[in-house]
Amino acid sequence: MDGLGPSPLEWFVEVRGAIDWRSADVGDSSFVLYDVNELSEAQIGYAVGIEDDDLTGDAPGQWRPLWLVVGEEEYGLNALLVDLGDPWLPVLGAEEELLARALAWTPASGHAAWRAWLDA
Repeated sequence: MDGLGPSPLEWFVEVRGAIDWRSADVGDSSFVLYDVNELSEAQIGYAVGIEDDDLTGDAPGQWRPLWLVVGEEEYGLNALLVDLGDPWLPVLGAEEELLARALAWTPASGHAAWRAWLDA
């Protein structure tokens, strides 16, 4: 956005709140999309801990501060996220890996941009 308009988060919340579908099929995968009122709770275990502690960081494998969990795979364990740090708001699947006794997050292949999902 241009600095005068809404932030990427504000834009996402506005658009997500205006559409009524809760699922999307992309390729061979089905995703459940959270309602706007579920987004805050959906960040628990990803961006924030149960005690509201910050779980984000910039080190390899850490959850990025501008990743927003917006849904999940219908029959899988991967989170569906939007990268609010990219103006195209790419939609990614986050894969959890156990590396050296610590969880590591890796963005999986992109699922197009959130803006493109509006036409799905």
